[in-house]
Amino acid sequence: MHSIGERIRELRKEKRLRQAEVGEILGISGSAYSLYEQDRRSLKAEMLITLCDYYDVSSDYVLGFVDERLSPSDYYDLKKKIDVKKSEVEDKLGEEQNAAEIMELLSRLMKIIK
Repeated sequence: MHSIGERIRELRKEKRLRQAEVGEILGISGSAYSLYEQDRRSLKAEMLITLCDYYDVSSDYVLGFVDERLSPSDYYDLKKKIDVKKSEVEDKLGEEQNAAEIMELLSRLMKIIK
């Protein structure tokens, strides 16, 4: 599992930015920003949000909860697709016995992507 510092360093390098440039985005010095990449300082919520917006990744990715680099809009699109599929399953299954089991699985999946 990658640390927060490793994740934000990787994102910065992919954009070919210097630490000073990212520090400027966050309103701090490059040397102060380097402490975040070294995991010697914890990111404040505002900084996390700014970085996630800038790099178009979810906070779950930066914090290491997931390894997939889905943007917030990707999560929203996925949730919409699941809602549509859930509705289709409900319509097709109606009152069948397996409908409850399938609906439970879909509910669990929805909780995971939220």
